[in-house]
Amino acid sequence: MTERAQPTDESPVDDSVERSREQGPTGPWERFRKSEIGPWIAYGWARLGEALARIVPESLAPPILAALQFGYARLSRRRMLMMRRHLEKVCGPLSEKGMQVRMRRAIELYSRYWYETFRLPSLPKEKILESIDSEGEELIERSLERGKGLILALPHLGNWDIAGSYISQKYSPVLAVAEYLRPPAAFEHWKKTRERLGMRIVALDGSSTPVREAVKHLRGGGIVALVADRMLGTGGVEVEFFGERTQVPAGPATLARRTGADLMPVGLYMLEGGRHLGILRPPIQTSYGSDVQSDIKRATEHLVAEFESLIRRDPEQWHLFTPFWPSDWRALGMEPPF
Repeated sequence: MTERAQPTDESPVDDSVERSREQGPTGPWERFRKSEIGPWIAYGWARLGEALARIVPESLAPPILAALQFGYARLSRRRMLMMRRHLEKVCGPLSEKGMQVRMRRAIELYSRYWYETFRLPSLPKEKILESIDSEGEELIERSLERGKGLILALPHLGNWDIAGSYISQKYSPVLAVAEYLRPPAAFEHWKKTRERLGMRIVALDGSSTPVREAVKHLRGGGIVALVADRMLGTGGVEVEFFGERTQVPAGPATLARRTGADLMPVGLYMLEGGRHLGILRPPIQTSYGSDVQSDIKRATEHLVAEFESLIRRDPEQWHLFTPFWPSDWRALGMEPPF
């Protein structure tokens, strides 16, 4: 394998991609927030869960996971509604019994995601590397050999944190663009946690910084990871996703089109026995002609089709429990923000 180019601070920046930047540190639930106390409570519970996950032996994990599942099901009614709606979108009509079975499994897997993520920084590098099986991993090698960078685009599927750590340790440090959480202490904590796993984190804070940093990293031959199935601002691409029109981020296709980096769809799945599976799909073509916006839309539609296939493989592992389609917002009594 040829020597890979490493990211450098001197890599030039293409300012033309700044128009794709996000417009503020707000997630879907910001519109429901009535006070600043809620985020601090959630952050406190997360820190408590993290502490327990790290000090309690794995043999005693089931009670912790059961408590997480119970609390989530009882205290997150809007998220439970979104979970139900999204499972119906992917799976089609289900009996109430069938829906309850799928929802229980989805909660179990989401609780496992957090438990594993809490424990990741304390795990030896070898254990992380040994815990992941893959299909199509040779595609990473081929893309990195081109020297133009690689964009890994994925939905909220499986455990993306362990995958980021795996790629960072085996290949080169991943630059991940992350939602700016509130309170600021929460974002800083999770940023440091992920950096301990070998990743580099840039906040999606409403400025042009994430775009500039991603372009610089890609032009140095680096890897950028983007969880790309949820809008966190404006400037998205309208697509059909599981039978309903909605918007998804334009960022992955925009960055690939501007820099020449490969855009690779990725699916992640939690398996039995604490193992994981990563599925990497062939890179998506992002340049078809001289019409940049048309190319971005076409590539994004292709990316969404790949996401649909990856999500259908195991719908309960799609941890997107926030409003996604216009009908989701209306089910919550609000007009869509796009």
